[in-house]
Amino acid sequence: YSNHSASCQGTFDEEINLITSPNYPNNYNGGESCLWLIQSRDQDRAVTLTFEEFT
Repeated sequence: YSNHSASCQGTFDEEINLITSPNYPNNYNGGESCLWLIQSRDQDRAVTLTFEEFT
């Protein structure tokens, strides 16, 4: 899998990805907002998201 944590934006179309928030497990820096585009390469397949932790 790919691990994307250095930036706060991205596009994901790989089979398995791990996305972590900037500064995790601490809060975002003041005024920071993240945007992620998550899409399937195959429009006949669903995208499933699993959230392991909320803070």
